[in-house]
Amino acid sequence: MQSENLIPEKSAVKVKILKAIIYCTMVLTVAIFTIFSLFIGDYLRDYRGIENQMLKYFLIGYFFVSILPFLFALMRSADICNIIAKGEAFSETTLEKLSGITYACYAEAGVNAMFGLLVYFAFEFNMLISSFFAVALCGVIAVFVTVLKELVKSAKWLKDENMLTI
Repeated sequence: MQSENLIPEKSAVKVKILKAIIYCTMVLTVAIFTIFSLFIGDYLRDYRGIENQMLKYFLIGYFFVSILPFLFALMRSADICNIIAKGEAFSETTLEKLSGITYACYAEAGVNAMFGLLVYFAFEFNMLISSFFAVALCGVIAVFVTVLKELVKSAKWLKDENMLTI
């Protein structure tokens, strides 16, 4: 006799593929940010003749601070994939993980906003457009995840109501 919580084999394969994509994204993100931070000094020398070491280290610090909320959100996404693989997609744990992703998006937006303003005012290095584009993108993702969380909450409520009526 099979349990009701098991998901079909086809869906299980999709979840495993999604988890593999998430983990590869995490590794590639860290690798790209590390490689980019090694070459940022050469880029700054070529860009308007800026040879400011403080700006270089500030940018490297920004790259690694801004990667933390992103990796946190990816880890929460992998946790949600594990929950889905167990067949418990509509649970309180899923709602908590989605809330964590929302907060990570807001944190990323805050880091990008502060960075854009600090670099603009402290170093006169115009990155406001890209920083505020990232802030807007993080805001859109946060709103999307919040709507998804409300959808899961209502599906959980419907599932609980259905279990009580039977």
